[in-house]
Amino acid sequence: IAETADRHHAGKPTHPWFGSARLDPAAVVADLREHVLDTVLRPKADTRWVGFKEVRYEPGHFVEYEDLLNYLLFLDKLFPGIRYLMNVRDPQDAARSGWWPGNANAEEVLAVTRDRLAEAVADLTRMLGPGRAVLVDYDDWTGRPDVLSDAFARLGLPRDDEAVRRAVGTRLEHGPRDDPLRGAPLV
Repeated sequence: IAETADRHHAGKPTHPWFGSARLDPAAVVADLREHVLDTVLRPKADTRWVGFKEVRYEPGHFVEYEDLLNYLLFLDKLFPGIRYLMNVRDPQDAARSGWWPGNANAEEVLAVTRDRLAEAVADLTRMLGPGRAVLVDYDDWTGRPDVLSDAFARLGLPRDDEAVRRAVGTRLEHGPRDDPLRGAPLV
């Protein structure tokens, strides 16, 4: 947005980017924040914390690592002070989950994704400071929900061991998905 607003000579009516010089990047981001809160997250008036789960971090969605990191940094602009809890899993085990059957590239895609998420946590910590990004491993917390509770605490989030135990005890139904980018070949 800032780059678009900064087009050279965009204030001239004969320039193809005419009008873009009047963009206010901070106002656009504030409008986006309000839109996401009002239409996607929809917190109640007494809500203290909101969050969301995203799973589309593999190379089919972010071809280059820099694209992933820039997206995560954009989320920090959209939601100042955001905390990142990155959950990774052994690529061989994840490839056997209901999401990946029949995908010949699954292990490779999942290994790259795992490495990138670990790198992103290190980069976010370096760029945003400690207590903003934590990496957890599925194998560590599946039998020990306190690992998640500890991760929340390291992020400065409220600790509720019982809620975490209940959430971890709720099995999600996964099956093959019709997602054209899932497991796209690495470029």
